[in-house]
Amino acid sequence: MGELASESQGSKDLGDVLFQMAEVHRQIQVQLEEMLKSFHNELLTELEKKVELQKLVLLGK
Repeated sequence: MGELASESQGSKDLGDVLFQMAEVHRQIQVQLEEMLKSFHNELLTELEKKVELQKLVLLGK
């Protein structure tokens, strides 16, 4: 019975849908990682530089 279910059109369709969902999830993960890298590079790195400059000014160096 399991063999028949794995060969049915419904099972194949479900497998295709699951594969598509996994691919979309992977794409979203990649985009999220790219956005986080961009956020770090564009904002956090600049803020870190400004904090270091402010620290030097406050310490009188």
